[in-house]
Amino acid sequence: MKNRLQQLNRLTWLLMLLGLWGSADSARSQTLAVKTNLLSDAVLVPSLGGEVVLSDYWSFNLAGSYNPIRLQTNHYWRTYHVQPELRYWFVEPLAGTFLGVCYQLRGFDLGGLPFSHLRDSRSRGHMQGCGLTIGYHHILSTRWSLEGTLTAGYSHLHYDHYPSADSHVVESTHRSDYFGPLDLGLSLVYIIK
Repeated sequence: MKNRLQQLNRLTWLLMLLGLWGSADSARSQTLAVKTNLLSDAVLVPSLGGEVVLSDYWSFNLAGSYNPIRLQTNHYWRTYHVQPELRYWFVEPLAGTFLGVCYQLRGFDLGGLPFSHLRDSRSRGHMQGCGLTIGYHHILSTRWSLEGTLTAGYSHLHYDHYPSADSHVVESTHRSDYFGPLDLGLSLVYIIK
């Protein structure tokens, strides 16, 4: 299965590079946007992203989030997320509906949290995969916009489980493959021209 993941990752990067190469003929000034995913921010995982317009129908988006916080001695809520994405816009970039192809890398260290099996234990690991995004960019004003996205695809998960939140001894190691929704976003966007 690891070989299949490597093939999918290579295919995703190849598609993004072909899109970048195919859009390199645009000599017009590029538009840049910065954004934050309000859904991620709402669960105390700060996010930041940027998007650059490549041509009349293509853009490149790079989104990420990072939360390095250790809440208390035995409470962990540390995560990171990076997602490069090549987008095709049906009308024009940064307006209306788009489709994207992306690669995703997520890491986590969660434990001692007041829900699920993580109340008295800890899980630490990462997941990576690729997917397709559908989204809509709604213009609010000359500079401000809202963007909604849904990403679905494949991800490989690998994590270690610890018997307690403060333990450093691995109790078990888990690996699994997942097909389905990968990301949901509602982003506030500021357009820099």
